[in-house]
Amino acid sequence: MWVLVETYHDVTYFSPESRAATDALGCKGGWMGYFGMRAAPL
Repeated sequence: MWVLVETYHDVTYFSPESRAATDALGCKGGWMGYFGMRAAPL
C-alpha cells in the first residue's frame, strides 16, 4: 500500500506549490509547513 500511495504523499507535502502556500500562511521553513499540513485535518 505504501508503495502505491507514497508518490501522492510526496507531491502533497513537498511540492513547490505546497511550500509557497504554507509560506504565505506564515509558516517559516519547510518542516513548520509540513507539520502544519499534517496537523490541519486533526
